[in-house]
Amino acid sequence: RQGIGHGNLKPSNLFFASGVEITEENLLEAPPCINDLGLARPILESRLPAKMGLPWPAPHYLAPEQLQRQTDAHPAACDLYALGVIWYELLTCRSPLKGVTRDEVLAQVRTAQIVGPRQHVPEIPEAIESLLLQLLSKKPQDRPASAYEFAERCRTLLPTPADVSAQPAWWKQWLRWK
Repeated sequence: RQGIGHGNLKPSNLFFASGVEITEENLLEAPPCINDLGLARPILESRLPAKMGLPWPAPHYLAPEQLQRQTDAHPAACDLYALGVIWYELLTCRSPLKGVTRDEVLAQVRTAQIVGPRQHVPEIPEAIESLLLQLLSKKPQDRPASAYEFAERCRTLLPTPADVSAQPAWWKQWLRWK
């Protein structure tokens, strides 16, 4: 909404505000926070900074267009790709990319077809898998148009606290609910 792209979204830059106890009742209202905004830029002024020939040192979370150094790459689309990688890791406890070395990971980001998360966790609903695979699309135009659109689509897919008791065991375990 503010026209800012983070540009370096990764798990270590996401957290919940301190002093907020996350419970089953307030999970959906607990505001997540993003830190390390040193690379954040207004979307219209964005340029991809280079470090040792590559944009940033966390290749798993870089969108394919960032690796191609497209100066017209839309930071919001890049952030949504990174969010897709993080979401995939949260749901499956594994990376969507199989590379061991940095070069292998970078090659996978550019060209590898992502294995659907349901192949690892069959209980994941198809609608969540579909949205997740959209986030991980190699083409930015195939991803949701904005973080707001993604959030709205998530609201229609994720359970409300009242619905949690009806969720499968993997969902409760993932949220550490008994």
